[in-house]
Amino acid sequence: MSTDNEFQQFDDLFADWSTEYTPAPKFEAENDLHQFFHDCETFDWYYNYSDDQRVWTRGNREAASLKSRSNKNNSTLSIYNAWSEHMFSGPEYGTEKTPRPKWEDYRA
Repeated sequence: MSTDNEFQQFDDLFADWSTEYTPAPKFEAENDLHQFFHDCETFDWYYNYSDDQRVWTRGNREAASLKSRSNKNNSTLSIYNAWSEHMFSGPEYGTEKTPRPKWEDYRA
């Protein structure tokens, strides 16, 4: 049977849990290129493997949009290709893992 002391220990253990969480700040793009980089970074590159038709449909639509936007100029194409190469590289693809793209490498 539980005692009041055991409940107090539980309360003490989790007392700060709810106050420690701080949500990530909202993303604020420096410019259109930064927004495109962020969109590639947060895109579900593996949507095509989903069994959920809604996930696949949304991913397919977003992939078409990203691909279209990537053809805007050499910078967007370079960012798109870097993310694509990173996401589809590594032992599971029979290649060496390419480095994760960094915004600093594309900042004008």
